[in-house]
Amino acid sequence: MSIDLKVTLITPELRDRIAAEAKARGMSQSALGRIAIRGWLNWAGPRDARVEALEEEVEHLRHLLAELTKPPPEFVPLVDMLSLTPAQAAILGRLLRAKGEVVPYEALSVAAAASGTARVDFPGYNTVKTQAFHIRRKVVGSGIRVEAVCGIGLRAVVEPGEAAAPKVTTAR
Repeated sequence: MSIDLKVTLITPELRDRIAAEAKARGMSQSALGRIAIRGWLNWAGPRDARVEALEEEVEHLRHLLAELTKPPPEFVPLVDMLSLTPAQAAILGRLLRAKGEVVPYEALSVAAAASGTARVDFPGYNTVKTQAFHIRRKVVGSGIRVEAVCGIGLRAVVEPGEAAAPKVTTAR
């Protein structure tokens, strides 16, 4: 059993008028349609002020999120030397900004998503755990330890004195 739905948006009379106008102008009907749509959008006027205010707010929130995922200034050289992926750098930056406090997996997922990767969704729990595994391997000997707090999140523990003069080893 099949259902045949046919929605007619353009009446036959209008279709004939469009064909005649396109022929008179020497262009295809689809090109004329694109011009008509552009003209209608210009006629509709400027965008709603609420939309522009929301876009500004989103941009502000993106900026704040980028600041939250950057490592503290004293750790920037270390993070640069570790050859981390953008998602790993964002997660480690978020952990280092927390200064030993536990960061929930959801917050780390947002940090990874905001890192500029091509993902369209937020990384899940297992993805964050996998990134943490790779981060742990890369920070060996740097004075930073990434610990899991069962079911809650992760925390970065900085060993006193060791992180100031990092001995970076890149694990494969």
